[in-house]
Amino acid sequence: MAEQAEPQKLTGRRMVAIVAVALMAFVGILVETSMNVTFPTLMRSMHVSLDTVQWVATGYLLTVALLMITSAYLKQRFTNRQLFVTGASLFIVGALICALAPNFPILLLGRLVQAGCAGIAIPLMINVVVESVPRAKLGFYLGMTGLILMIAPASEPTFGGIMVAIADWRMIFWSTLPVELLILIFGWKAIQQYSPTQKAKFNWSQFVLLAIAFIAITLGFNSLNTAGWLSWQFLGGLIVGVLAIL
Repeated sequence: MAEQAEPQKLTGRRMVAIVAVALMAFVGILVETSMNVTFPTLMRSMHVSLDTVQWVATGYLLTVALLMITSAYLKQRFTNRQLFVTGASLFIVGALICALAPNFPILLLGRLVQAGCAGIAIPLMINVVVESVPRAKLGFYLGMTGLILMIAPASEPTFGGIMVAIADWRMIFWSTLPVELLILIFGWKAIQQYSPTQKAKFNWSQFVLLAIAFIAITLGFNSLNTAGWLSWQFLGGLIVGVLAIL
């Protein structure tokens, strides 16, 4: 494969692509734990316990982590535009499911679908910056991506609180839905492909084992509040997680 030529100039189209992907990553991270402020309301309205309701945040983060593990494969196999459209589409579909969810299982399903946006957008943002920006300006733009990754989580509780004060928890999704649609339209034509794709083989066995490990360890630690350190729930989750990783 021919080595990719270093970009000599940051054109307007490339700048639009960077902004679009950065905004998609920001919105994807913004809704990660913004639902935390709604836990008491969700527990009452959907008749679930605290251990259960916290999965709207935990499940989101687990899905993001698992998708980010596959970022190298996704980068080789699919174009930047395909990943961008897929990430935005997952957010839009997930937001609609969450906003219309009649019960907790449907809400959790929507959150897992929506998490695909952040899992794809975060590594895509970094890849687009590295491929689009001249080497002399790379440090500045990578610093800006780091700033986005820090500002978005810090804004989550405030954003969630404002949406709940204005209406209710569903407003978190209704308010971000048109924003993601605009991002999709804004970045559709600007996203370019800078390196050729190739048919890479995905290692499903390793991915499934990592998924089992993450879920088992998370379930184990989540059981500490009710079961304790010496419970079979905690020790079993820890053992299964460690064995899966090994």
